[in-house]
Amino acid sequence: MAGSARVEILSWAMDCLRLDALTRPASVAIKAPASEALMSTRGSVAISYGSDKVTVQPRSNNTAEEVVAAASMFLLFGWVFFGPWLTLASLYLALCGYRIALLFFTAVVGAALLPAQGEWPAFRNWPLFDTWRRYHRMHLIVPPLPYLKEGRSHLFAHFPHATFPMGAWLSMPLCGAPETGLPARTKGAVASILFRLPVVSQFFTWMGCLPAGRHTMLAALARGESLGVMPEGIAGIFTATRHRERIYARHKGYARLAIQAGTDVVPVYHLGQTQVLSYAPLSPTLSRKIKTACGFFYGRFFLPLPHPAQIVSVVGAPIAVVQRDEPTQAEVDALHAQVLAGLQSIFEAHKHLVPALAGKTLETLM
Repeated sequence: MAGSARVEILSWAMDCLRLDALTRPASVAIKAPASEALMSTRGSVAISYGSDKVTVQPRSNNTAEEVVAAASMFLLFGWVFFGPWLTLASLYLALCGYRIALLFFTAVVGAALLPAQGEWPAFRNWPLFDTWRRYHRMHLIVPPLPYLKEGRSHLFAHFPHATFPMGAWLSMPLCGAPETGLPARTKGAVASILFRLPVVSQFFTWMGCLPAGRHTMLAALARGESLGVMPEGIAGIFTATRHRERIYARHKGYARLAIQAGTDVVPVYHLGQTQVLSYAPLSPTLSRKIKTACGFFYGRFFLPLPHPAQIVSVVGAPIAVVQRDEPTQAEVDALHAQVLAGLQSIFEAHKHLVPALAGKTLETLM
């Protein structure tokens, strides 16, 4: 029996990680077992409609899945953490005549120059990310279905940014699942610097992300695509901590963009996202100038491994927007105020679901 169990676990792990699964057509890339309650989310996330009551209850990771989730997150976040230093060290050693270092440096440069060929649906729906959602015991709360206007694009304003927006990342593959109500044609708008980092650029491109430039985002909305944005930007990394729930509310560009595009805004708050990783900044000012975070992040055991903190992602009610080519500052401020009010309402109504947030208030840095 023990040998059979080990073979079964090994077989599952290989099936979860093998690359040939990513090359299947999107329509057949994911096949949930008959025992799973839902085919589209594959039992990887709890879902509630307009209340805290869980309508769809996910199962937990088994031991093998928990190991795979932790190991894969450590590899990805470890690369972000150690990658730059390893690359500089390999360059130095390559100049000193070490061939292995030269091969490593060449591989990193090659990966940086390798273009990612757009969104990869099979990667976006990779079963590996199911284990990540179960690792964080992810709970998605949405308004009663349907809550979005059919045939229209929407701008989802995600808060808080925190050290890494894990909730926003893990919610991307849920777009298009009928039970979530999230639109299938949804892109994530992220910092342009991420598309110049080896490995990281491929991950974000395959997930369906695009650079957070004004013209790029307006073009996506004009095509009828919805967008997920992080309005706080780099500043959000330095604003919230594991001990203080706070959002950076000075950026209003997303509100102006929504009015110019005539797209409704949907506030989204990821409770527990600040508990996933901690950040030790070196220079916030330099980070804003070069548009990338300068500092060190850490999680479990002070390693680049996220804490298994529960994430409760709450989608608020859409805020109707009237299109204006040149919105006034008063119109931008009014929309921004509505979003902040929606976030406060979400936080107060659901913070009891995350024990680490009990008794805390949501602060806004204006």
